[in-house]
Amino acid sequence: MLVVGLSAAPGCRQDPPLPPDPEAPTPSLGCDEIPLTLSRVEADSALVEPPWIQVCSPCPVAEARVEVEDGAGTLLDVEAMWSPLRECVLGLASDPLPARPSVPATVALLDPVGRVASWDFDLALPEGRGSDPVDLNGATWHLPLPEEAFRLLGGADVLPGLDGGLLLSLGSADIEGKRPLTVAGSRGTSPVQDTCAATGQWSAPATLLSRQVGARLFPGDLLPGGLVAERGALQARLSEEGDALLDVSLLALVSLSLSEEALGGAPDVICATATAELGFDPCVPCGPPSDGVSGLPACIPILMEGARAERLEAPLVSVDPDSISPDCRQSVSDETQ
Repeated sequence: MLVVGLSAAPGCRQDPPLPPDPEAPTPSLGCDEIPLTLSRVEADSALVEPPWIQVCSPCPVAEARVEVEDGAGTLLDVEAMWSPLRECVLGLASDPLPARPSVPATVALLDPVGRVASWDFDLALPEGRGSDPVDLNGATWHLPLPEEAFRLLGGADVLPGLDGGLLLSLGSADIEGKRPLTVAGSRGTSPVQDTCAATGQWSAPATLLSRQVGARLFPGDLLPGGLVAERGALQARLSEEGDALLDVSLLALVSLSLSEEALGGAPDVICATATAELGFDPCVPCGPPSDGVSGLPACIPILMEGARAERLEAPLVSVDPDSISPDCRQSVSDETQ
C-alpha cells in the first residue's frame, strides 16, 4: 500500500503513484452510488415494432409510472408491471392505438434512495389503419405459440409453448362498438380447439377502432393453460380483409392465488419451485409499479406475442370448467394415437 506523506524534504520530489494492479478486481459500486439512468429502452420482443414499452435501469427500482398519449393530449389506459428483477417496468395500452406513426410516452422512475428521473420518448407504431371489416361476427383467429412466443419476463428462460397455440374470438359489436372477447387453447398440429380446457370470456369487451384491437384484463379473466389473470392488456392489428390479426401482444400478470388449481400449489410454493428451476425469482407484487414493490410477491408477468394469427371458419365452442369430464384428457390422448 502506497502512503504519501503530508510533507516532503526540501528539494526532494515524491515518487509517482504506482499503476493499478491488473490482477486486482475492480471494486463494484453499490446501487446507491450509481446514477439513476436507463440501461435499455428497447423492448425484449420478437416483433419488429412491438406496441409495448420496456424501460430498464441498472439497479432495482422502487416505483415507476408509465404514460402513453394518443398524440392529441389524451392519456390512454395503460397496464404496467414489473419485470421479476424489478429493474425494468413494462407497459401496454389497453385502448386501440391511434392512426399515427408514433405516440408520445413518459416513464418516471424512483429508486430506493429517493432519486427521481423521468424520460419522454416516442413509441413507434406500425402502419395498417383503415376501415373496420363489417363481417366479423363471431370471428376466431389462431395464434401459434412456440417457445419464443410464450415467455416469462425478466430472464433468458422461456415457458413451454402451448400445444397448438391460442384462439381469440371477437363477438358481435354492441351499440358502442364493443365486442366480447373469448379465448381458448388449441391442440394438435392443426388449430383445433381443445375442448378439454375451459373457454374464457374476459370481463371487459374489446374495442375495435380503425382496425386496431385493444382489450383489458381484470382479476379472474382466464388465460391459456388454466392460468388466471390479475390484470393485463392485449393489442393487435386487424388485416384489411379481416383474415388475420397482426402483431398480437398479450401482456398479463398471472395471479398465483387465483391459479392455485391449475398450478397445484400455493403462491409461496410456486415461487420457490420456479426460482429453483429458472435460477431467478419470477414473482412480483400484484400491484402496479406506481404502488412500489411492497406487497406479497404472488404474481408472475408473462408475455405472449406473435406476428400473425390466421382467421378460422369454425367458431369457438363454449366449454364450462364444471362440465369437463374427468377422463377427458385420456380421450384426447386416444384420439391422437
